[in-house]
Amino acid sequence: MERDVVNLQVERAEALVALARLQLSPPEQDRVIAPLQAVLADVRRPQAAGMGADAAQVASAERKAAQAEADREEKRRPYEADPLFMYLWRRGYGTGAYKASNLVRFFDRMVAQHIDFETARINFTMLMNLPERLREHAERMRGTGAANPDDAVRRLVEAQRSPSLQALARQTGPGAPPEAETILRRIAEIDADLARAHQPEAANE
Repeated sequence: MERDVVNLQVERAEALVALARLQLSPPEQDRVIAPLQAVLADVRRPQAAGMGADAAQVASAERKAAQAEADREEKRRPYEADPLFMYLWRRGYGTGAYKASNLVRFFDRMVAQHIDFETARINFTMLMNLPERLREHAERMRGTGAANPDDAVRRLVEAQRSPSLQALARQTGPGAPPEAETILRRIAEIDADLARAHQPEAANE
């Protein structure tokens, strides 16, 4: 959607929230405006997140994840080719999963010291897990920074059409506080601007 239209829809929703707060008691306020405020937050979130994760940053994160995956396939081979390392690795040596008798523990400890298993275990664990972590990071960046706000704006339009909000606007008439009349006039102006924005050809004739 065009940014001007998005801004108008956000302003209209905020005006309805202000009208509800002015005209309704607190329990009813929450019921009527909570769904609208939730969608407003969704509309604003991609705009804020996008400033920190643009397409170039997302692409860079994906390249790093792909490189880590390639490195894993190459660098894991020496570890997997070492029978002593893989023996201790498969037994879960150095972790809570390791189970063995005292005699087996004695010999396993000698093997672990001989090949410096603890250092190798830490390095191998990082090697195996890093690509997934980088891929998850890229997915999070894509989900926030590259988010398309159109769906949230459409939901914002629908939320403003709720029967409760429409009834509130109809009920606000003569005798209402001046603030309510001002809000309704602004909503009418926004509706006129939105109508012109959706019919540019008609407006230019």
